[in-house]
Parts: sequence; C-alpha cells; structure tokens
Amino acid sequence: MSDFFNWDNKFMTAMSKASDAILLGILWIACCLPIVTVGASSAAFYYSYHKAVRQRRGYAWKEFFSAFKSNFKSAIIIWLIILGLYLVTGMDCYILYTSLETMDHALFLLLMIMIVIALITIWGIYVFPYLARFENTTKVIIKNSIAVMVMNKSWSLLLLVIFVAAAALFLLVPPAAIFVPAFYMWVDNKILERIFRKYMRKEDLEKQIELDRAKSGMI
Repeated sequence: MSDFFNWDNKFMTAMSKASDAILLGILWIACCLPIVTVGASSAAFYYSYHKAVRQRRGYAWKEFFSAFKSNFKSAIIIWLIILGLYLVTGMDCYILYTSLETMDHALFLLLMIMIVIALITIWGIYVFPYLARFENTTKVIIKNSIAVMVMNKSWSLLLLVIFVAAAALFLLVPPAAIFVPAFYMWVDNKILERIFRKYMRKEDLEKQIELDRAKSGMI
C-alpha cells in the first residue's frame, strides 16, 4: 500500500504528468484569450509540456510563463503574420466569389481556398513548437519551419487531421475542453519530436537521447 502512494511509482508518476498537462492546457486557454497572444501561449505550452511533463524537469507553470516571456516577441510577429494570411485569403475569397459566373468556378475556388487555409494551419502547427525548441532569429524560424513542413508531407497531413479533430472536440463538446489541449499536446509532441530530431545537431540529439533514457517512464 505504501508503494501506491510513492511518488516514484509508475501510476503516481503518470497521474502527476497528467495533472501537469491539464494545468498547462488551462494556462494555454487563459493566455490565448487576448487573441494576439495565441502564438506566445502555444509556444509556451509546447516548451513547458516537453520539459516539465515529458522530461520531468522544473515546475510546469514556471516553465510555461518563462517560455511565454522569452518567446513573446517572435511569437507575436509570427502569429500576426498567420492572422494576416488568413485575412488576405478570406478577402481574396470574397472578391473572387462575387465575380464568379458558374457553380463549377465556385467549387474550384472553394477547393483552392481550403488548400491555402490548410497550408497556413499546418505551418502554424509547426512554427510555434519549432520556436519553442530551437533558438534563432524570427526570420530563420519562419524559413526553417516551412522547410520542415514541406519535407514531411505525410506527417504534416496527419498533424492537420489531429488538429482539426481536436479543435472540433474542443468547440463542440465543452465538458471535454479542459482535457483536449493536454491530450492533443501529448500526441503533437510525440510526432513533432520525432520529426525535429532529424534536424538536430549531433550534440543536441545525444543530450536529448540521454534525457529520454533517464525518464523512461514518460507519457
């Protein structure tokens, strides 16, 4: 019985990780409310989940706000770019739609717009975790995250499907909203870390492998 309440046993470790992940999800939601801070909040969520939950280093909430502050400027710029791309796409869609003459043209336009929106969304899925995991200038982060997205087309499509499913569940099932961000980050982090490792420097990759081995009981 004493082993059950031992914080080092697997069950208690898993419960601790789950509670930290849910806490981070709640912080993410709260810090997304101003809208303009969605990017900074998303980067902070990814960073703090990876460090405090996956690797069990530091306190979840402290890591979240530390990452939120350190990535704030770059994240704001990138998020405004994404919002701008969505806005321009929407405006172009409206202008083109009003000039269409046939239903066939309308369907083709709808398909093109959906593809553009999907590409912008996929880039958003990559860029904030990339910002959280790699130190560089905003320009290089934008360029590299796009390159990683393009070079991993199959994973990119899967990440989009997971994101859309999680977003639908979050919006359509309010009681599940408290758990969805944590579960989404669990899946998202596993996939993206697998991708990112292909582009890490040798010394960084070796350090990452050592941390993973030391925390073999991770979620």
